Order: sequence, then C-alpha cells, then structure tokens
Amino acid sequence: MGSTPQEPEPSAEDPRESAADSPHPAAPFPHTPYPGAPYPGAPYPGGHGSGGWTPPEPARRGLSFGAGLGIGTAIGVVAHGIGVAAMFAFLEALGGAGGLLGFLWPFLLIAAAAGVMMFFAPTRSFATGILIIAAAMWLVIIGPCIALVASLSG
Repeated sequence: MGSTPQEPEPSAEDPRESAADSPHPAAPFPHTPYPGAPYPGAPYPGGHGSGGWTPPEPARRGLSFGAGLGIGTAIGVVAHGIGVAAMFAFLEALGGAGGLLGFLWPFLLIAAAAGVMMFFAPTRSFATGILIIAAAMWLVIIGPCIALVASLSG
C-alpha cells in the first residue's frame, strides 16, 4: 500500500462512465441484433424475436389414434363376419334349439372383449373401432334379424 490513493475501477453501473466513452454504444433498438442481421433490431429469420432456437418436437412413436381406429374397424368387420359364421354353426350344432343366447353369444363376446380392451391405453383406439362396428352391426343386422325371428316364431 502506497501513500497515493488509488481510484476504483469504473464499473458498468458507475454513473460517471458515459455511453459515449463506452466501446459499445447503446443500440437504437431494444433488441440486440443477431450475427449477420441486415439492421439492428431485425427479426430473427426463424421467427424467434430474441434469436433463440427451440428444438423440434421428437417424432411420435407408434400409430396415431385415427390409424388405430381404422385398424380396429377392419378387425370389427372381420370379427363380426366370423361371429355370424359361429352363430350359424352353433345353431346348426344344437339343431336350432339354442334360443336367443345361441343367436347372440358371438356378438356379446366381441363387444365384451372390446370393452375390456378400452381399459388399456395401447389398445384403446382398436377397441373404439371394434365397438363402432359392433354398434353398427346391432343397428343394421342383428336387431332387425331378432325382430324377424321373433315375429316368425310368435
């Protein structure tokens, strides 16, 4: 320590330092330009005003819900086709004495299996397609057939 007092180094918050003495004068625009900007404050070409970069979202793995729904619809059509064949085979094996349960068991089984599939996220879209076809099958084929059989037997 010598006898001469030393002046403190000027800091950025020091009001004694003027903007004109600074090697980096204040920009006329509020945003700092990105490297290679045509003018100060120019928007970043990627659409980010601050010049920041956001990474793209990772690609989704697996099927979309719509694809699973379409596949489930196809599975439902095939399953109900097999159900119609199973219904006729069962009624033929019993000699027509199966009753209403003998007529409906394949379709109830398909609907129950799809209902159980709804509890699991990976199979939910497939089950939705199967249940759509099950509802359509009941409205278009099974319901009118039950009405016809009931009207003929009564």
